[in-house]
Amino acid sequence: KKIEACIGEYSGCRALWLEGNGLHSLENLQKLTELRCLYVQQNLLSSLEGLEHNLVLDALNACNNSISAISHLEHLKELHTLQLAHNRLETAADLEHL
Repeated sequence: KKIEACIGEYSGCRALWLEGNGLHSLENLQKLTELRCLYVQQNLLSSLEGLEHNLVLDALNACNNSISAISHLEHLKELHTLQLAHNRLETAADLEHL
């Protein structure tokens, strides 16, 4: 499953709950530039790629996915809460760059 492009019609959206939808990727979120909280736990995500335009994102819950590396977050300077429990991260080294 994927996030449909029509989600961009909600450009003023500040919080989005997409948990448990069988999502394989974070796509079509580029018009949600005011998004502050994103809840994508319990999906099938293998990457956090796709948040390049969500610069004011403050909280991200991506627990219970298939993420094996933490990347594509360097530009999220406002991110204060990152939840990644129960993914495929294997060592503490996966977290060192945070």
